[in-house]
Amino acid sequence: MGPKKYSWTGHHIEELGDNRLAISAHMAKLNFVINTGGEVKIVDYDLNEILTLSNRELHSDQFGYSMIATDLMIEGKITPCLLIGAPTASYGIHTNAGAVHIYDSIYFTYLGKIHADRALARFGRSFTQSEDYVFIGAPRYHEEGNALREEGAIFALSKNKDLPRDDITAICTENNSSPCINDWMDMKFTPPNDQERTMFGHQIKTLKRGQDTYLAISAPRDNTWAMQGGAVFLYKI
Repeated sequence: MGPKKYSWTGHHIEELGDNRLAISAHMAKLNFVINTGGEVKIVDYDLNEILTLSNRELHSDQFGYSMIATDLMIEGKITPCLLIGAPTASYGIHTNAGAVHIYDSIYFTYLGKIHADRALARFGRSFTQSEDYVFIGAPRYHEEGNALREEGAIFALSKNKDLPRDDITAICTENNSSPCINDWMDMKFTPPNDQERTMFGHQIKTLKRGQDTYLAISAPRDNTWAMQGGAVFLYKI
């Protein structure tokens, strides 16, 4: 498997089952002209390439920055999926808001995408999962119109939520405009201390303690104890 120049092949590796791996190269150039478009190679355990998933949007989205294999409900059917983060994807005026692309992880059919609704949010920068939810990090997300606030957020998507195909966040309830990410997410976690620009959600991890499940969220630029000393917050979910 030969990587392209400056592609950062191996930035993320995800096990898919059936002796296959997904290996990302989120900085890969597309069509020799689109820098940081990104791609993901599906290989066997001997690193023989099976196929390549390239960024369908043909933009500098860093497609493949992060990934997670999970089961989701797609059009009424539980489907094994590969979720691929593209944290610098844009949607209309929402530049670098971020997106998550969903593929069938057996046949690698493209199923759909979810876009964030805030410029610079970096939605899709990190993933983790529990038995019932997939958690998606957006470490520069902001609740207000001022993008410089960058509180950061983690979104929780239920694995049992029946998702449509194609552009999921373009399908909105009345009075909501696209991309309506909050119409499709079940929970959202924001910093408990009202700090800004801490990269809350840069890394996320679920863990079990007895019968309880917790979500650990990093904020590497948090100032609670020391200037940009960083912090990790733990939530029972």
